[in-house]
Amino acid sequence: MLSPRAEQLITEYLNLPFPGVIGARCPYFNNIRSKQRAQLGVLIGKGSPLEIIEEAQIIATQYRAKEILSSTPEKIREFLINNNLGIECSGFVTRVLSAHFRETAGVDLIKKLFIVSPKYFLRWIITKLRPIENINVNVYANDKNTKKIKWRDARAGDVIIFLGTNSRYNRNHIILITEKNDQTAKYAHARAWASEGKYGHGVCEGEIKTVNPNGEIIEQTWVEKNKIGSENETYLEAVQAKTVEIRRIKI
Repeated sequence: MLSPRAEQLITEYLNLPFPGVIGARCPYFNNIRSKQRAQLGVLIGKGSPLEIIEEAQIIATQYRAKEILSSTPEKIREFLINNNLGIECSGFVTRVLSAHFRETAGVDLIKKLFIVSPKYFLRWIITKLRPIENINVNVYANDKNTKKIKWRDARAGDVIIFLGTNSRYNRNHIILITEKNDQTAKYAHARAWASEGKYGHGVCEGEIKTVNPNGEIIEQTWVEKNKIGSENETYLEAVQAKTVEIRRIKI
């Protein structure tokens, strides 16, 4: 199991704590699609639940639309998506794992992760000043930060990495394992399924059922939104990816 604070963060992303509103799931947002650069973390898909709510309140005040944030979960999600507020996959994993390792090991994960060599001085300085904005899937795929493990050895806190997925092989993705036993693993991630359209995406949970204990992860049964096989777009991304690995943070 993850630490209590990490579990609470996942709950808050699944149900953003807007005052008086229940069920506003955090949308997916990837700054690459909007080509934003040099922005605050909350504006590029790296914000905490509280930061997302605070930024939504600022925007709603500017547009005299504060009543939306106390209306319905559906209207709140539309407002967030229309204003490019949400979380992307590596931002979600970083926020949750940071809470987990701080609580269980007294380690500041964000400071510990290797992002870029000091020989690239300007880039290195930027990553020291704004580390969370510069942590992406490739950082977690780096052998300096994580090690590859087998499916049978996976546990809560490990990550599943897709490199070079989708039809163009130009997308990476990361999933966080939240629970694991011999029969199944539960996971959480921020993602956007094509079948969900403009307003259906966001933070979601799923599970992987073990059918071949000594096999690879894509040999197991993936279940998300009660969908398996070709209807499960997360599984399809795993199958399409050039590389699928389970990795463990080096602490």
